Amino acid sequence: MEGRPAAAKRRDGLPLSAFLERTLLEMSRNPLIELADNLARDADIRSKEEGDAGPFLEALAEFLQGRQFAIIGGVAVRSYVRDRPTLDFDLMISDAEWPDLVRFLSEHGAESAGSVEDTFLYTFGDFKLDLDIRIARSDLDREALGAVVTRRFKKWILRVVKPDHLAAMKLKAHSERKGTRKGDRDRNDVLDLLAGHASEAALRELLGRHRPDLIAVLEEVLRAGRA
Repeated sequence: MEGRPAAAKRRDGLPLSAFLERTLLEMSRNPLIELADNLARDADIRSKEEGDAGPFLEALAEFLQGRQFAIIGGVAVRSYVRDRPTLDFDLMISDAEWPDLVRFLSEHGAESAGSVEDTFLYTFGDFKLDLDIRIARSDLDREALGAVVTRRFKKWILRVVKPDHLAAMKLKAHSERKGTRKGDRDRNDVLDLLAGHASEAALRELLGRHRPDLIAVLEEVLRAGRA
């Protein structure tokens, strides 16, 4: 990871660069799950219920090449924290890329599920995947869009937001979802990132420039610990 050589590998010795690819592959059909389904004689049921997001993820990776984007949310956290579960895919993109992405999503059967703030929610009829697209419009988001590390997914290079900026975004999400299961997950994400990848000093500096109101929330998270 850029600027943090000591964090280039997890404690189990695996390179961080492998975690993003593993996470995205787990969103597609897993051969061991298919085998278990066949043994249980319900492979057709699972296939109809969940489909296979793999071909779409590959098409999305191809579309994103050379564009201004960053992977955020649970997938980004899991690219640093191996045991972090995730069921959806969060992507941040610049305003300039938004019209092309809307066309791409329409061509691939994405169905709008509403919006929250600058985030647009999509689902798919043919496979199980919740896709959240955030347009980088705030100062924090625009800076985060440029603060990335690159990770390989098959033959493509993808951009993942850096840990300090990711922790700031997760802290913002926690402040908006306190008292909910997702809010607890956001708090744990902040603590997990600070435990091995993000810098508390850098996070405080980042909040001081863009979201000083969240410094008190950070203090509360640090005092309370994991949910």
